[in-house]
Order: sequence, then C-alpha cells, then structure tokens
Amino acid sequence: MSSGLAKGIVYVLLWYLSVWCGFFFVCCPLVFIAIFHLKAFRSLMSIAYSMWEMYPVALMNVMFGTEIILSGDPIDAGDQALFIMNHKTRLDWNFLWGCMFHASRPSSHRLKMVLKSPIRHAPGPGWVMQIAGFLYIERNWNADQDAMTEQLDYFRDIQHPLQLLIFPEGTDLSESNIEKSNKFADSHELPHYSRVLHPKTTGFTFLAKRLAENGQMDAIYDITVAYLGNSFQSEMDAVHGRFPYQAHFHIKKYSASSLPASDTEAMKLWLNKVWSEKEARLHQFYNEGRFEGSSVTSESKPQPLSNALCMALIFWTILQVFLVYGLLTSSFIRWLVLISSTIMIVLSFTSRGVQHLEVQWYHYFNSRNNA
Repeated sequence: MSSGLAKGIVYVLLWYLSVWCGFFFVCCPLVFIAIFHLKAFRSLMSIAYSMWEMYPVALMNVMFGTEIILSGDPIDAGDQALFIMNHKTRLDWNFLWGCMFHASRPSSHRLKMVLKSPIRHAPGPGWVMQIAGFLYIERNWNADQDAMTEQLDYFRDIQHPLQLLIFPEGTDLSESNIEKSNKFADSHELPHYSRVLHPKTTGFTFLAKRLAENGQMDAIYDITVAYLGNSFQSEMDAVHGRFPYQAHFHIKKYSASSLPASDTEAMKLWLNKVWSEKEARLHQFYNEGRFEGSSVTSESKPQPLSNALCMALIFWTILQVFLVYGLLTSSFIRWLVLISSTIMIVLSFTSRGVQHLEVQWYHYFNSRNNA
C-alpha cells in the first residue's frame, strides 16, 4: 500500500467518524432544544457545524500540507448573503470550509448549501446537513421553489441570519459536462468555456429575488476556486490521498444595493457576466499560478495551524476515541447509535427531511399559540 493511499484512507475514516460523532453527541441532543425554542436550536446548530468544519481543514493541513490561499475581499461574518462558486470537483465543499474559516471576519459563519436531494439520505453527513438546515432540491422546479420558499421564510420568521451557497453550474467540471455545456452554448449563441460551465440561472435568480424581498441579503459573494498540485475530481481521489498542496480562493463582494435583484432578466445577465469574468480569471490563474492580488506563490512556506484549528483537531479526535470506546464497552452508547440511526433512516425516507419537519413544527407551534 502506497503512503498516499494509506494517508487517504486514514483521512477519510477520521473525517467520516468525526461526522458520526457530531451527529450522535451534538446534533441529537440539540434536536431536543428545537421542541421548546427553535431560534436557540438554530443558532446553536450553526455554531456546532462551523466548529466541526475546522476539523477537515486541520486534517488536510497536517496530513497533506494543503494550504488555503485567499485573495480579493474578506467575508463579513455578520452579512446575510448569497454565495456563488464554480464547481471544479466533487470535493470543492471540503476545501470551501477552509476558505470560510480563513476569510471570515471574525472567523465564524453560518453557511448553508443548496444540495441535491439524494445527498440527504447519506448516513451521517446527509443526516447532519438535514439537521443543520441545508436546502435540498429534487430537480423538480415547482416542488423545489415551494420548498425553498418555505425554508427561507422560516429563517426570516425566526430571525436566523442566513448565509447560503449555491453552485450555479449544477455539477462538477468533468470532460463530459464541459461538452454538454458547450452544446448548450452553441444552441444559445454563447462562447465555449473550458474552465467553468455555463451557469443555470433559474435557481440563482429565484434565490436572489426571494432573499432580497425577505431582507435576507446584504451582499452576494462570488467565490472562484482553483487548485495547484495533484489532479483530483472525485471522492475516490481523496481515498487515494490525491490532495492539492494549495487551494486558492478569490472572493469578490457585491453589495445587494448595487444589484438588480428584483429584475429577473437583469440578474440572469449579471450572473452570465460574472461567469465570463470567472472563466478569464481562471485562465490567468493557471498561467501564473495565483490569482491577481495574491502574494502567495508555489514556493511559499507551509501554512501553520491556528490555535482554533489545533483545538478542533484535538477535540474531534478525542470525541472519536470516546465513540469507539463507547461502542465497545457501553450498551447505552450502542443503543444511542442504533435508535438515532433508525429514526433518521425512517425520517429520511418517509418525509422531506428533518429540515422540513422543523418548519412544520414551527407552523404548528405558532398556530397553537395563536389559537
């Protein structure tokens, strides 16, 4: 077994086990708070999730030396915002957490993502993201529009500050997807792209408009991601330890007041212009090895771990030891794992997910109090 494969297997196991620890020891207890106080539950879940996100960032740094390199604008942690990003690989989200940690001022955020619905069934990660309030879509626009409206309005009603990420391309940058994107470009008289895919505008314009109407959008953050080092595309590349040595993120902030969010057609044109600029920015990056405004090059020294990342690494590793020890020695822990997992499997396949049940509970609770 090669050292890269061995490291990759250890990384994936630690990553996955940390998710299970978060589900059993953090998410499940916090769910009981939702019965009595939804706003407090939602705030605590955001804090807990952002604390976990530091763990894979620290793991990548320690095991593979992966650095997070930033350029452009900082992220105001207090902003309610819509985030848009190109989707180069199936693992972009794993590196995005590092971007959010290092770029946010202060280093905290409440980022949720718009994801494909089948992901919510994934044992562990899918369950945690349900409880964290991520938005899941079915690729049925009428149903998706209603579900997103319901969830966004709920966050507004409980006054939960929202940061939401959408990948407008809808899928990753593979050769087959580039071909499909270019066929779409030919049919709409658009240029061919090789570094990005042409964005899908319907979901983006709906979210921008709804968030603006709800007073939930102070800004739009456009993030461009690019990697230096190992070529990777999917989860199996992570298993084989094929990680980049640098993940570069260029961030550009657009104030909501400068955007035509109420004009659907104008927002479609705006998004297409942003993606055209992103294509050019990425060509420049792969010619120069860095984004404009970044002083970091491939010869830079390794990035040291911050105190917060060290603490996350220690905390989540200890929690994994506790879980494994508990499974081996404690009937209580075994019953907790069995019952919690069974409940989530049933809820995932008999409902639209915990995030939907949370909204339903809010409406029931409100109607009962107003009766």
